[in-house]
Amino acid sequence: MYQPQPATTLRLARPLKRSVLAMGVETKNAIALGRSREITLFPMVGDLADPDTRMRLERGARALLDGEFPPEVIAVDLHPDMYPTVFGRQLARERGLPVIEIQHHSAHAAACMAEHGLQEGLALSLDGMGWGTDGTLWGAELLQMTPGRSLRLGTFAPVPLPGGDAAVRHPDRQLVARWLDAGVAISDGWRQRHGLTPGAITIWTEQWRRRLNAPMSHAAGRLFDAFAALLGIAPGTIGHEGEPAMLLEAEARRFHGILSHEHRLPYALGYHDGVLLVDWAETFRQFPPEKCLTPEEVTLWAYAFHLAVASAIQEMVQYAHQLTGLHAVALSGGVFMNGLLKDHLIVSLEHQGFQVFCHRQIPVGDGSVAVGQAWMIGEKE
Repeated sequence: MYQPQPATTLRLARPLKRSVLAMGVETKNAIALGRSREITLFPMVGDLADPDTRMRLERGARALLDGEFPPEVIAVDLHPDMYPTVFGRQLARERGLPVIEIQHHSAHAAACMAEHGLQEGLALSLDGMGWGTDGTLWGAELLQMTPGRSLRLGTFAPVPLPGGDAAVRHPDRQLVARWLDAGVAISDGWRQRHGLTPGAITIWTEQWRRRLNAPMSHAAGRLFDAFAALLGIAPGTIGHEGEPAMLLEAEARRFHGILSHEHRLPYALGYHDGVLLVDWAETFRQFPPEKCLTPEEVTLWAYAFHLAVASAIQEMVQYAHQLTGLHAVALSGGVFMNGLLKDHLIVSLEHQGFQVFCHRQIPVGDGSVAVGQAWMIGEKE
């Protein structure tokens, strides 16, 4: 049975310029109300996959619109088909209110900024994925945050997702796309070990080649999925959100040795329109389908993968620091539920002189996005 949790009210460093009703996102939905010097995050509604959760969202939003401090603007996610976005626009029409879109990862970052009273800084927003301003799926974002604004400075190079949402449910699809991007042929031996038909590989290859129902994804969460599949520890069909990443972290925590230089996973750095791109093709090229790993090697490479991701993120932060001179770094997004990655990254960044800020009062995942939506809209001129 649904058990409501208490609302959380964050005190802000300075008052918002307008009151805002923020609608949150599709999964782990929670709405927020920003006014004056505070933002209140209301109890989580949950995933909006059934009528009951949608009704709770609708009742809660209408109650706030009819409350003592009615909002002046409604904030929604950039994705046009998310139910909170659709319903938020409906409410705005009914009440004659403006509605403003906020990009998913900017809202993640802003939530952490608001929680810690930061007015400007760098932010890492890492998760499964969300709609980006360029039409691709974002999810490994290094952002420069200023009041009411964000600027993308770094991300992971995009890779197609053959079948779209089907690739999220079946990590082998993502692994095939990573190998194809790296110029690696899919062997019959690997296909047979994974119980896949030749026809399936052909279809995924065509989707990858023609970019047909294969949206481009920058997401860190999808990188974890593909590497877990590469090591053979991801299920053929995932049972819950983030399962491959959790299995990968659990495997990495079994490693208790010291990595030698030869066990460091490679990646490449490139630039596009001033945005630093981390390309992971060389890592997947290093593990062709014919390569069989022992259980000990699987554990070692799972750990090495975490260190490589942390290293790449540090390079993103250093690049952004050189451009901006900023030292504050906020961490947000579901990938930071991975304690091994987060702890290693915090130690490394602090050693380099950065101040690192993590969520303490509100969720690190999508449950706090509404706070960021409210903060960004409330701060806009």
